[in-house]
Amino acid sequence: MKVAHLYHKLAHQPASKNPAIYHGGAQKVACQIALSMREYTEKVFFFSEDDDTTAIVQMFNQEGILHRQLKFRSNPFKWLSVIINMRAMVRHEQIDVLHCHSRLTLFSAYIVSILTRTKLIYTVHSVYHDKWLTRFFFGRNIIAISLQVKNNLIDYFLIKKNRISLIYNGVSTPKVSQNEISAINTLYELEPNIPVVVLVGKLVKAKGFDYFINGVPDVLKEHPSLKVLILGEGCFRSSLELLVKNLNLNSSVIFCGNQVDPRPFMQRAVCLCSPSLQEGFGCAILEAMFLETPVIATNVGVAPEVILNGENGILIPTQNSQAISKALLQILHNPTNSKNMAKQARQSVEKKFALKQMLLEYKDYYDKLN
Repeated sequence: MKVAHLYHKLAHQPASKNPAIYHGGAQKVACQIALSMREYTEKVFFFSEDDDTTAIVQMFNQEGILHRQLKFRSNPFKWLSVIINMRAMVRHEQIDVLHCHSRLTLFSAYIVSILTRTKLIYTVHSVYHDKWLTRFFFGRNIIAISLQVKNNLIDYFLIKKNRISLIYNGVSTPKVSQNEISAINTLYELEPNIPVVVLVGKLVKAKGFDYFINGVPDVLKEHPSLKVLILGEGCFRSSLELLVKNLNLNSSVIFCGNQVDPRPFMQRAVCLCSPSLQEGFGCAILEAMFLETPVIATNVGVAPEVILNGENGILIPTQNSQAISKALLQILHNPTNSKNMAKQARQSVEKKFALKQMLLEYKDYYDKLN
């Protein structure tokens, strides 16, 4: 079996100017699936807009993934050329399965799958409340990465339950060395005993980082040495920086930009906070839990499926700065309880969200493909 995975844009470019490999969690998971399928399939391809200057394509070349560039975003009136080019690639390479991971690639892949009688899979990585008509291009083989995504497909897109399979994203995150943690302390001039909170994600409105920042002043009243490290880039960064400035938080909040590996930051932190307004999944939450870093998360994405409030993490409502500050103070005031909570968190993730489990479920899915 030859499989081609599709995602319109995987990485920042060029790699020399931007250290982060992936744009986000969905891109990372799509690549993990592609890499894992190498041992089960004859050849694995990846179709995306990325070029040879990106770290992800360079990694593909090293790992034996055959990358093919397609300009999905080039022009909405040039879909015909995308379909023609993809059809030629599918026929030339004799590809058996097109596995889509983003809606922007779905229309062209759906048409090509019909023209070439190729099987189509669509893994849905997010919750959507727009473009309802895209439901007609989902195909028969649909995978949801969380119950929230599955329910969105059923309630909004009116997809029948029997067309949707649930395969959770998986994580495997080894602990980092003390040297890596010390390097963060040195780079950001942090004393080893200073409490640090980490936020990870694209700097966009949906991540809710502004609600977290608005809650920081209440925490600083009791813990003035607290530092907040925000990992990521995005169109909302200037607004967040202005908010930090207006609240006089410049000495407490640090924008760290995109990072190749957020694990040392998570390991250094007293907690990871995910104040998202909307999530399809939330890989950073599971990675932090796997590292035994306490987690505060809003009740979206996979969080309500894995976090038992107060036992292995803290769940809070969305758009609520007061709830964020209260939860953070709970973590800071009770370090022993927080550590016990974090140990239980790792056990929860290992039981249900192990990377090995995800990969086995995808293998079974491929074997039973319609």
